[in-house]
Parts: sequence; C-alpha cells; structure tokens
Amino acid sequence: MLTYVLISKAVAVASQFHCNGFGCQRLYSSTSTPAPTTHFLVKYLVDSLGFSKKQATSTCSKVVTSSSTTTLKHADLVLNFLKQTGLDNTQMKKLVSKAPTLLFSDVSNTLQPKFHYLMNNIGLSRSDLVNIIAKNAAIVETDLDDHLIPLIGCLRKTLGSYKNVVKAIKRTPLLLSYDGGHHIIKTNVLWLKNRGVPDARIKDTSSQDESTLERKIGIFKSFGWSDDDILYIFQKLPDCVGLSEVRIQEALNIFIKELVLNLLYLVSHPAILMYSLEKRVVPRVQVLEILDEKKVERRKWPLYIVLRLIESDFIEYFVLPYNDQIPDGVEVLDVMYGFQYICRRDCLLQYQHIPLNIRV
Repeated sequence: MLTYVLISKAVAVASQFHCNGFGCQRLYSSTSTPAPTTHFLVKYLVDSLGFSKKQATSTCSKVVTSSSTTTLKHADLVLNFLKQTGLDNTQMKKLVSKAPTLLFSDVSNTLQPKFHYLMNNIGLSRSDLVNIIAKNAAIVETDLDDHLIPLIGCLRKTLGSYKNVVKAIKRTPLLLSYDGGHHIIKTNVLWLKNRGVPDARIKDTSSQDESTLERKIGIFKSFGWSDDDILYIFQKLPDCVGLSEVRIQEALNIFIKELVLNLLYLVSHPAILMYSLEKRVVPRVQVLEILDEKKVERRKWPLYIVLRLIESDFIEYFVLPYNDQIPDGVEVLDVMYGFQYICRRDCLLQYQHIPLNIRV
C-alpha cells in the first residue's frame, strides 16, 4: 500500500523503487575493481588542479585510458570549458575527483549543450551543478535530447515549476540517470491520482528528502499506524507531511500516550495534529482538566471541537463563565492557559502572552 515514501519515490524515481511492473535501471555503473593507475594522468591532475599525489592516484584508479596524448588533449579542453563556464579551481577539483570520466567528454557535443540546458533552461547554479554531478557522475553519460530533456519536461509538468524541479534534482541527483524515468514518473503519478492524492500534495511531497519521509513514516508506524491509515490522513490533510519529525513525535505522544485517544479518532480528525501543542493543545486540555477536577458543569464538547475554536471563543466558553465557581480559579487558569488575563465577571479587558512552561 502507498506510503509517503512511495509518493516521493514515484516522482524522484529512487533506485530501490519498482511500481506496477516498471523497473528503474541505471544508465551508469562503476566496477568494484579499480583500473590500473595511469601515471601520466596522475601527474596531470597534480600539475593542473593541485591534487596531492595520493588524491590523484585514487581518482585515476576509477578510469581506464590507453593514450596519453588523446587523454590529455580531452582533459585540457574540458578544464578550459569548465573555467569558461565560471567554475573555480575548487569546484573543478571536486568535480573531477568525483567524476573523473568527465575529463574524456566531448565538450562541443556533450558538455556544452548539457551544461547550457541544465543551467540556463532549468536554473541550476554552478555550485548546484557541481554537487549534482559529483553525486551522480552518470549524468555526464546521459543523452540530452533522448533522456534529459524528456525527463525534466515530465518533472516540470508533475512538480509545477522549474524551481521545484531544481529542488527535486538537488535532493535526489540519481533521478536524472534512470532509463525511461519519465515514463515511470507518468505511470506512478497517475497511480497516485487514481487513489485520491491531490496534485498539489504530489508536488509538495516529491521535493522532500526521501530519508526524511521514511523517518516520518516510521514515527507514525511506531504508534500503530498502518499504510492505509497514513494514506488516508495524507489524502484528508496533506499538510501534515510538512510537520517536522520532532513535531510529529510530540503530537502523537500527547494525543495517544497522554490523552489516550485511539487511532481511529486521530484518523477521523487529523486536523488536531496541526494545532500548536504549546499554544493551543496543552493549555486547553489543562483548562478542561481543572474544570473537571473541580466538578464544574461545563460544555461537554468533543476535543477536536474545543481545539478548533478561535481563542476568543474558547475564553468565552471555558474560562470567563467559571471565574466565580473555582477558588483562585482565575490565577490557576491564567497560568495553565499560558496567558495573563485581566478579567471582569463577563468580559475580557486585556490579555498579554507570557511564556508557557507546562509538563504534560
């Protein structure tokens, strides 16, 4: 069943993902056995980019070349192109150390049009491009017209803008080097839409880091949520995926462990997960507890209704009517609610926010 990670993978096309029979295949792979070191290339990296001999040897072990003349000619052309593009020595060094096959690329037919498209068309900065290629050297090997342009076009349509495409690529550089990636994206996005996931939520979630989404799912599941529950709450209140891991953990601790709400209640009323714990949930629950401890006759409304009240209504319904019924009630309620009130019997003249320090 679908989870938030599946939503992310459907658009980011991460390496482990398979959906409805469509497999993701990488266009580039590296051998686990390094090729013999090419001494002339080691010297070239030391002299041209300031590599240490150890760094240069390690870098050259990742490539295979036989002709020193041809290799160095290509390398000169590549480095000159990178300089003209605006990369400084540190960026070029990082790029070459992570993607040494770049030195053998055809500048006119491969690098120049590809760099121009990625930087000028979709808006990657120089530093972004360096980091992306450093993390996924296979981008250099991909075909611009047959692969990159269709894939990025599909991403733009799915994510809504090039700005979101850049976010997705920066977070998951590997998505640019999967064969048939745009076909997989179309298939999986359609699959999500057919299950009721809104377009806007697909766009928002796809730009989140996959590992972060996995951790968020893990938190929900640690409290007994199933994949169906997670999908349902995502459909009903998609913004909850934007909550931080800490915030999700704290909210579930309070609602499930402290208030002993059952899972069905939260799934049925997911909006309560979005309310501020410090400024709304905890203070209001404490106020209700004080009223119940004092056996005050109050409105017996469901918690989700109490929490969704605007501040003035909550004060009107659950604070002001009981000032005379609880000894020192105003002072207690002031502290527990987290505000300092200057009250009369039937009106609130003024309130001033003060820091809340409550242990739940």
